[in-house]
Amino acid sequence: MRYLKTWAFLLMFLFILTLPVSAVAEPRRGPLLYNGQEPGYEVKWRITSGFGSRVHPVYGYRHFHQGIDLVPVNTRRYKAPVVSTTYGTVIFSGYLQARGYTVIVRGEEGFLHIYQHLYRQSELEPLGEVEPFDLIGGAGSTGVSSGIHLHYEVWCPEDEPVDPLAWLKGIYLD
Repeated sequence: MRYLKTWAFLLMFLFILTLPVSAVAEPRRGPLLYNGQEPGYEVKWRITSGFGSRVHPVYGYRHFHQGIDLVPVNTRRYKAPVVSTTYGTVIFSGYLQARGYTVIVRGEEGFLHIYQHLYRQSELEPLGEVEPFDLIGGAGSTGVSSGIHLHYEVWCPEDEPVDPLAWLKGIYLD
């Protein structure tokens, strides 16, 4: 059986070598497609890690989890549509090392809403306006991550994380 796996790998490698360079180059960035669904497709999410103390899934030490981790349950996880939970202004859209691709929205009430581990750079521009259910990006596993999910945080104006569960109800959770 081990030899069969080795031969399969070698055949796959040789096949890739025969492809033209354009076929194995970085894929083109096209329009955002989320599992073939139009934006607004209702995705059901499940909480996999709540707000508060937990064991870090990658590093294994106990720490305070400042947000909630969610995974979609009625669609493929990769690129599942991530939507806004509030009215507000985009103040950051980019890559933050351990946090991966991130979008930060300052809500009308002054709270920061942070969407992390998106699968690619969001098309939202800083200073752009969003409202609930506007498309933020797609679920991914960028940065330090143990799998495809959305990490969602809310920070109050006093720079303290707060439990984001209230903002998720009716949008991500029933």
